[in-house]
Amino acid sequence: MRAWPADRTPVAADTLPQVVPAQRELYIGARAAKSLNVVIVAPYGLREAERWFYGGFVALALQWDGEAATSSLTVPYGGYNGDYRKLPVLGAPPLSPPQLLDGSRQPIADVAGLTIAAGTNATLAVTLMMPTRILSATLVAVDGRTAGYIGGGYSEYNSRSQVVKPRIEMRVSATVFQDKALTAPVPVPPGRYRLRVDALRLFGEPSQAADYESWESDLFSIA
Repeated sequence: MRAWPADRTPVAADTLPQVVPAQRELYIGARAAKSLNVVIVAPYGLREAERWFYGGFVALALQWDGEAATSSLTVPYGGYNGDYRKLPVLGAPPLSPPQLLDGSRQPIADVAGLTIAAGTNATLAVTLMMPTRILSATLVAVDGRTAGYIGGGYSEYNSRSQVVKPRIEMRVSATVFQDKALTAPVPVPPGRYRLRVDALRLFGEPSQAADYESWESDLFSIA
């Protein structure tokens, strides 16, 4: 059993996020509603490259007219120091980037020398560092033409890879699919191809190519 986070050293109080309410007291009459504005200042001295998450609680004391006692209300908050859209989705150290595996689930060192024929296949393994709304894996010819999705090559709303949810594995063969439902298989003409993986970044727009993180394999052969 391992504890997380590994480093539990207390941080200095002046580096913690600061909560500044717009007003210290707010009176709300019967059957009325008001907004309480709160400014949360991110922790000091955090570098954006370190990708810090932070959070805490806003504690409110409620006192009803005619009552001396108060009751409490706690509202949680959370923030991120940096651009959330820039977080990497596809595996990177210490996790593995997408890779091709052989029949024994071992990484294929010489992808350029790989040949897939009818009746043979390989496995594409993808580790997700962050959730992604859209994950696709396609077979792309030398001229850039997309032949289709590989087996299991299109899925939506994928959570990040964890011990309880390991990497995603997809089948690479001489057959691809023309539809996202993966119900229309077609044979792949012989030639040289590469695999392309596209994962939509957090808060990305599906119609914008720039909002996807992509990875491509070396060229290999389909006989």
